[in-house]
Amino acid sequence: MLFLVIASMTALSAITFEVSKQTITVPEGDKTTIGIRLSSAPLSTTRARISWIAGDTDISVLGNSKLTFDENNWAHYQYITLAAASDADHDSGSAVLRIHRIAGDPISYLDVTAVEEERAGNCVSLPSGWNLISIPIEPADGSPDVVFDEADPLYLYSYSGTAYKNMASNQSSKIAAMEGYWLYLSEPTKICAEGDSLKGPQSVTLSNAGWHMIGVPYRVKWGAGTGGSSGPPPPPGMEGMRIPIIGRELDATPAGSITVSKDGQSVSLSDAVADGWIYKSVWEYGTANGVYTTMGISDGKVLMPWTGYWMLTYEDNLELTFSENAGSQEMPPPPPSRAVRTGLQTMITPPAPPSLPGIHTWDGVLEVTNTPNPITDVHTTTFTVEGQTAALVDTIKVQIYDLSGQLVYSSGEVAGTHLEWHTDNAYGEYLANGVYLYKMYAKVAGQWVVSDVKAVVILR
Repeated sequence: MLFLVIASMTALSAITFEVSKQTITVPEGDKTTIGIRLSSAPLSTTRARISWIAGDTDISVLGNSKLTFDENNWAHYQYITLAAASDADHDSGSAVLRIHRIAGDPISYLDVTAVEEERAGNCVSLPSGWNLISIPIEPADGSPDVVFDEADPLYLYSYSGTAYKNMASNQSSKIAAMEGYWLYLSEPTKICAEGDSLKGPQSVTLSNAGWHMIGVPYRVKWGAGTGGSSGPPPPPGMEGMRIPIIGRELDATPAGSITVSKDGQSVSLSDAVADGWIYKSVWEYGTANGVYTTMGISDGKVLMPWTGYWMLTYEDNLELTFSENAGSQEMPPPPPSRAVRTGLQTMITPPAPPSLPGIHTWDGVLEVTNTPNPITDVHTTTFTVEGQTAALVDTIKVQIYDLSGQLVYSSGEVAGTHLEWHTDNAYGEYLANGVYLYKMYAKVAGQWVVSDVKAVVILR
């Protein structure tokens, strides 16, 4: 009898939870499922559940998280839905989920890790130097210093049709999707913008004839496409797929098309060129070599999201409408009435796009002090911009680091030349005694300048 009991207990201890996939990836703002089953049949009906234990709270278990196993269904996966909420950061957080028994056969719990997959379309890696870019999403907050918070200091310019506008120095400026911008980076930077990806028909209005910096909401062919229904969007899972073929890569995602409208009349891009509304080519800037390349409508090239382009128009009040449909891929010859204009455009090469904006550098010295230092019987020190520079400062901000280089506190932007810090960290907790490093940033004539690294001591 004792032998049978021991044998039964040994059999029970061998039962474990099994999952359908070892790595659980949950797309940000979306859902996925995980299958759970037993490794062998239980002796009695067994109930279990999956629960969030630790980690990123954006990851959660949706709906019914309970499972029931018996001698008939133990080998079949039962699926639980997991979700990852949209968030403002661009980090792939993770959470520990525990599968544990709540009744029936004694089975050891199993911990699995779910990883949030950031939306790749909202980020782009850019090289150092001047980048001609566009945002293929509708920003949740269009403030330049929010959209481009990774660029510090921020050098960002838009084009009004006659001159550049410094977007970094104008707090009322807003970043708009499908508009082009010059962004200068002192080092390679990954830019991530929070917002909604653009899908379906999208339009941009070009009010005045002349040069325009534009972008596209998704892959769009600069060619003969009419925006018709001859090419559906790619099937799910095929977006951006690249297939190696005969020593090169063929992009499997079909490109969309462009329709141009004026005074209520809509025509294909090729007809707009033939009618003399738009010049036949667009210009793309190469950051690596500082050289423009042109793409004509007969070249079959594709305009890419996150890239900005120069376009030249000859008519006022044109509207570009982008469609995810590929449209017709044939280039029809222009009607006889358009042949003269088309011939003239072929012979006449317009001047190059406007020259790059100049960065207005400031070569002064940012003198900064903080008092008291060391901080002894109080919890507050005041950072101050001193010297002749103080009269030129609009706003300031400060960043505090520990000796390992870890950022422990970052202030908001404060008007004037004085900023108080209460020796707390990002969570409002007082920092321990020790030596900390800080940098002061001051906005002078619309440009952020930074002080040398200085030390502050907490000794309470």
